[in-house]
Amino acid sequence: MGNVEKIESGARAARTTLASGVVLALIGAVLWATTGGVELPVVSPSKVGVVLLVVGAIEIVVGLAMVIGRSTRGRQE
Repeated sequence: MGNVEKIESGARAARTTLASGVVLALIGAVLWATTGGVELPVVSPSKVGVVLLVVGAIEIVVGLAMVIGRSTRGRQE
């Protein structure tokens, strides 16, 4: 695998991580905002929404770190 393929593969992984983080965060925000009064026997949907929101935010940060890391590594080489 050449350098170009490695760069393209890394960029694709960073975009995928960012996209999945945004989707999870959006789903979590919608659940959290719209299901405040709903109670289920095991877990409330608003708590699931908060968890998804946090996981999505973490994925966004990781994706941004991947993008920034790739851009700074490219300048050093």
